[in-house]
Formats: sequence, structure tokens, C-alpha cells
Amino acid sequence: MQKALPENIQAVSVGVMVPQNDFRGIVHSVFETALNLRVDGQPEVLLTVFTSNNTDLPQGIRLETGNEGYIKEMRASQRVECLDGVLRFAGVVTGLQLSGARRYASPAKRSTPSRHS
Repeated sequence: MQKALPENIQAVSVGVMVPQNDFRGIVHSVFETALNLRVDGQPEVLLTVFTSNNTDLPQGIRLETGNEGYIKEMRASQRVECLDGVLRFAGVVTGLQLSGARRYASPAKRSTPSRHS
């Protein structure tokens, strides 16, 4: 009898700067409620996986508050891979389900038209 695998954790939102195609990378840094990922081949891109009840980021992958323990399991230099909408960390069974998450783009700045007489 096979042991059931734990379900993936569903991301709440995924920012527009997070690649929509498959990608690989490495954990850059880990904090209490967030970690940063560097995407292979894009050294200028730093993605943030974080927990929050109401904040979204263009470069972020937001998880519901309560998933801080999952984030704390990760280590700097750990490899990551996102395939078919699931982000997986090397050595960790449970992945992050990115597909199905709301896509977040920061609101455009509104400008007030100038009035010329």
C-alpha cells in the first residue's frame, strides 16, 4: 500500500513578475515569514514567497498566514523548480500550487489630466 503524498499548498496570489512558464532557481535567503528566490538565467530577478492575509507583490508568491513553518523549512542555496504550475523545493515533498492562484498586478498610477485654458 502506497503512502498518500501530502497535498500541495495553494498560493493565494502570484505576481505578474513571476514567470508563467516552467523555471528553475535557487533559494537566495530565508526569513521568518518570507524567502527570496533567484531565477536561473535572470540574476536581476528576485522572487519572494511570503505569508500575508492582505498584501500582494508584483514579484511575490503569497501564501495564507499560517504557512510560516513551511517557509522556515527552506535553506539558502536550496534548488527550486517550477513545473506545470507547481513550485518544488529540493528535498521537500509538499510543493506550492501556483496554478489556480489569482494573478496580481500593482494598480496603475492614476494621473489627473491637466486643464489648460
